[in-house]
Amino acid sequence: MEAEDIDAVVIATYNDSHVPIAIEAARRGKHVHSEKPLGMSGAQAEEAVRVINETGVIAAVAFNCCKHPLQEYVKRLIASGELGEVISFRGASDQDYYLDDNWHTQDFVWRMTKKHAGSGALGDLAAHTISLSQYLIGDTAEVSGTTKIIFPERPDFYDPDKIYKVENDDIVQYTYRYKMERWDISFPAVWRRDAKWASIMRFN
Repeated sequence: MEAEDIDAVVIATYNDSHVPIAIEAARRGKHVHSEKPLGMSGAQAEEAVRVINETGVIAAVAFNCCKHPLQEYVKRLIASGELGEVISFRGASDQDYYLDDNWHTQDFVWRMTKKHAGSGALGDLAAHTISLSQYLIGDTAEVSGTTKIIFPERPDFYDPDKIYKVENDDIVQYTYRYKMERWDISFPAVWRRDAKWASIMRFN
């Protein structure tokens, strides 16, 4: 951070350290590229944005789905009216990297703690589908949803006899109502064995 020949900082640490690192980097005049989430709360994120704006550095959060050429093409199609009137948008994100080949739970990791991660499937999977839907559709008016922990305990990596309590969600399902009333969105985001990094989105 103190090196003068470093122009930018990439933040890929525990979620609860993103804001302190981003603020320190900005105050040292270094550009910031942070993994999601920027902050553990809205207030934290707003404080980071305030400091970044005051210092004038360039900053971004790694919502890479919005920058894919395919998504930019879809956004142009929607804006042009070529798809007609889109009345709903559905998406699913199913990933299986918290499960092993025998359908057993994988070892306990920091993402399963409130202290370091903040949330589970909601912040890790659903965050990408939320950001993409907002990019394609617009701002949110209201939201409702549920979360669930499927595996309440997981073993220690080095000592399988040592068991940790899982604090974050394995599954989240939610529905958004956007400010443009003809839009809505429904997303399940699930850790499941047969997912193989599936991410599906449909327009109706």
